[in-house]
Amino acid sequence: DDKKIFQYNYDATKLSIARAMKSEPSVSEMIAHKDTAKHPFSGV
Repeated sequence: DDKKIFQYNYDATKLSIARAMKSEPSVSEMIAHKDTAKHPFSGV
């Protein structure tokens, strides 16, 4: 539903900004884990 989608996007945006301010994750970390990435909010 729209409320759930809004909340996922809101939480993802907050997390992205917080991580960007800390320069996290590093490029090497992203490349190392690219094949195991999962959506952090969907529970999938």
